[in-house]
Amino acid sequence: MYPLHNNQQQLIEKYLLNDLTPIEQADFDQLLATNNEFVENALLERIIKDALAETSLDEQLLVAKNDPNLADFNALLADLDESYALQRQLNNWLSSDESMPGQSGYSTREELEKQFAPVAEYERVLISSQRASNTHHFEVLLPYNGIKCNNRVLEFKLSPSTEMLKLRIENNQKRALIKQNIEPNTTQLSLQLPAEQFPAGRYYWKLSKGDEIIIREFFIWD
Repeated sequence: MYPLHNNQQQLIEKYLLNDLTPIEQADFDQLLATNNEFVENALLERIIKDALAETSLDEQLLVAKNDPNLADFNALLADLDESYALQRQLNNWLSSDESMPGQSGYSTREELEKQFAPVAEYERVLISSQRASNTHHFEVLLPYNGIKCNNRVLEFKLSPSTEMLKLRIENNQKRALIKQNIEPNTTQLSLQLPAEQFPAGRYYWKLSKGDEIIIREFFIWD
């Protein structure tokens, strides 16, 4: 499990005791939608608690997987696992001195790096933002960082903002592919990413309001 902030761990403990207040439940749901590490910790602690209380861990995993009340939760966890696996695979290929494996779809390392090499300054921002609590006056509930977007539809779920937001989507060469203003109080937005403009690769989206900016990355891997 990953280390969490004290207030996040307290939310999980109260969730396990079915003791969340309505405000705490809203905070808990928001963390499920925006914090990958929180999702894994919450699910694992629930499984361990239930396993110790009633049945074997294998049985509890099966119960959790088939629980209709956890359908969205399990779908999110599956997406996270797939995204993590893709990122680990890419990092291994990019850092390896060996020849490119056939399943990568690329014959040379240069081809892979051109599409998937990270932008160092953006990666530093991503790492620092994962370690810090949210200090922005607007929030992005979806998409979470590092998703695989093979259907080329990027879905945003936002907290209401009284001001206009600016959205910018870049490739890993920092070239802007989409620039769009988001009207005040918009809470959902769906963007089509044309295949000719968005081949397989690593991309970043930036959402800004005044001096505040949120950066996340996503992948397309055909």
